[in-house]
Amino acid sequence: MNAERDAGVWLVGVDGSPVAHNALIWAAGAAVTQGVSVRAVGAWQYPYRGVLPITGSAIPAIDASMGAAIADELAEAARDVADATGADISVTASIGPAAQVLLDELEHADLAVVGNRGRGGFARLALGSVSLQLAAHAHRPVVVVPA
Repeated sequence: MNAERDAGVWLVGVDGSPVAHNALIWAAGAAVTQGVSVRAVGAWQYPYRGVLPITGSAIPAIDASMGAAIADELAEAARDVADATGADISVTASIGPAAQVLLDELEHADLAVVGNRGRGGFARLALGSVSLQLAAHAHRPVVVVPA
């Protein structure tokens, strides 16, 4: 067991979609029965321009405002779900690709929970790219909650 890992913590990827909200509700309800806490994790990144992502912060105010907006959205969702389930839910908002942020955060947790599809584009896919990447590359258990 990694000494830096927070025993008894489950991660939930939250992107503001209804499916992610269902994953947060499922994880919170199950976490209460297992005596573990939940960390709702949101990620954002700069928009793509052409084929390459914009990197670095050309405008530091964008970092602050985007990070604050994501954190506020996460906090509101966490409060609502915590009130409904009695779960202990903390929030983390990070800059970076969602799958990578979740994989990095999962190094310090026991389990990851994500919805099968987020806000992304291809409605016909059974799994979204983040849930698929997480399930394929995680070194901890991953629960994919269907819509």
